[in-house]
Amino acid sequence: MRESLYFSGGMPINNILWQAPRIYANYVWLLCYQPDLWKLLTPYFEPAIARGCEDVIERNKDPSWRARESLDDLISNISEALTPNDHPELHEPYRRYLKISVVERLISFLKKYRGGGFAALMLLDAAREGRWEKYDSRCFSERYPNLSMFNFPCIPGADPLEVLRTIKKLNAFMRSKQKDEARSLKSYMSHFRQTWEWHAGSSSGFLHDLKRVFLNNDNKEPEYTDNPMIHRAELAKYGFPLGVCEYDITLNVESRSAAWRYDDDSISLVMNDVEILKWALNERWDWFSRHHQAAMNQWIRYDETTRAYLFARVCDLSTYNVSIANKSFPPSTFTGAEMVVSALTGLLEDTKAQIIQRITKKVLSVV
Repeated sequence: MRESLYFSGGMPINNILWQAPRIYANYVWLLCYQPDLWKLLTPYFEPAIARGCEDVIERNKDPSWRARESLDDLISNISEALTPNDHPELHEPYRRYLKISVVERLISFLKKYRGGGFAALMLLDAAREGRWEKYDSRCFSERYPNLSMFNFPCIPGADPLEVLRTIKKLNAFMRSKQKDEARSLKSYMSHFRQTWEWHAGSSSGFLHDLKRVFLNNDNKEPEYTDNPMIHRAELAKYGFPLGVCEYDITLNVESRSAAWRYDDDSISLVMNDVEILKWALNERWDWFSRHHQAAMNQWIRYDETTRAYLFARVCDLSTYNVSIANKSFPPSTFTGAEMVVSALTGLLEDTKAQIIQRITKKVLSVV
């Protein structure tokens, strides 16, 4: 398979996500718990989103692709990479664990849902991992101090806040299933071929030595095992990611606040934007409700995830600029979202002006 799929447009530059074992492993989750996961992923199969993803894939494909190559060529390439094979000495070792029936269903899934199918695999992967680490250094992610939409797939036509909600729900579901490890492992392993254990063989002689040289199996012979724990270890060894992020996916703006606290006493009076906005919402709520009543009413209706998202967007607009904020926390189409962002920005800027004014007066009084 080609190592890179996407170059821009919010899609990941990632030579891991689209490796054959990873695609297979993420799809197995969908097979194991199809009714529940399908409910969460169904919106991403809508034609508008599917076409949007397909356009991004074809518009931002790896330059090694020929101009004529399309999504159909990519699916064919994946199909070829997922062809099972019992001779790991001649092909990649992961192929011996693939079930042809699962591969056929996966390829049919991608052909039917096309861009939407790839969107579903991206979401499952991001939910299982908990985040995608710094997938595009050109998008400021290497210096960005906390979790944001830099770390998750940008699905064309889907609200970024809804994408975050979907990933949180997928992750919570996956974690809940892994609590019963024996049961989940049994279900998961049923979609893989039985593992191989290699042990030292007792054969000897010229023909055996010749076989060992050409097959490079270090004098080992195969035998089967049905131990699921051994099976899982073997799968992980050959690139099938089986683990699930064990913590809840949250937008912890407090971690950024602590990381950016100044140590220099001469400027410690100037808090960062996270601290200022948090303080303002607690101490200047009456001012906020008087000047922005509609935004205040909307803010009260939002849940914790929405508030954290919009809070972080406001801080990035102030700390950085519109370009960065539109990538770290893109505008949401949720009812009143940008109205609330505008009102919170007003509260933040007014509070900062008051802080600067107080500091100026203090400095002048000393002078």
